[in-house]
Amino acid sequence: MKQLRLKSFILSLFILFYLTAFTGNPDVPQQVMEKLKSLYPEAKKIEWKENHGYEARFIINNRAGISVFDKKGHVVYSKLTISYWALPMPVLQEVKNNYVVKGYTVNKATHSWYKGKDTYDVEVVRDTEDYTLRYYYNGKRVALFDMGKHRKTNQDKK
Repeated sequence: MKQLRLKSFILSLFILFYLTAFTGNPDVPQQVMEKLKSLYPEAKKIEWKENHGYEARFIINNRAGISVFDKKGHVVYSKLTISYWALPMPVLQEVKNNYVVKGYTVNKATHSWYKGKDTYDVEVVRDTEDYTLRYYYNGKRVALFDMGKHRKTNQDKK
């Protein structure tokens, strides 16, 4: 009798796990999930977590994406990895003229949207130098983050 109860309990846990694993995150409101699907219908491998709203991490055409939504389904923040060649021409020219010709290699480019503003981040490296450059669409650089210093600082804390 005890074995039957144990088997029933294990089977119930398995069914519960199976149902929740394949029906999405039950804590994410339906309108939030629908908004993600309307913005990125080709999104795959969607993972949800609560982070200042609802954060979705996903893949589109082998590129990573992140979107954060409020409880009503409004986009708060969005970021997609893009090809270097997909950068706006003014940004592409700025990076090429000021970094690539000086021996830097472009590691990654992303397009972000936050509070109605589009920005483009470009990660460049050369020897021990590692920077993330932030640009507006028109090619104006608005920030430079020294990632080498950042990493060194984090290692020093260990």
